[in-house]
Amino acid sequence: MAASAGVNADAEILVNSARLLSQRHKFNYGQSIPVEVLVQNIADQKQGYTQFGGLRPYGVSFIFAGWYCVFALHFYSIKRVTGTV
Repeated sequence: MAASAGVNADAEILVNSARLLSQRHKFNYGQSIPVEVLVQNIADQKQGYTQFGGLRPYGVSFIFAGWYCVFALHFYSIKRVTGTV
């Protein structure tokens, strides 16, 4: 589950990227992607746009929630511009 705040168009792009990544992981490994892996990939994508001139960084923050059988409930936050988790 995810919630976003900021530019909705940027959120849609990143959510679609997360969906695609999840589908690829499910197809390749036959199981759902761990939330930590998903969040790290989205944060890396966001942070990559801050390193090159001429590219506008994503203007959205996310909160992701995930459930693990062993570790219970986890929350992750991705900051607006820096892409830090």
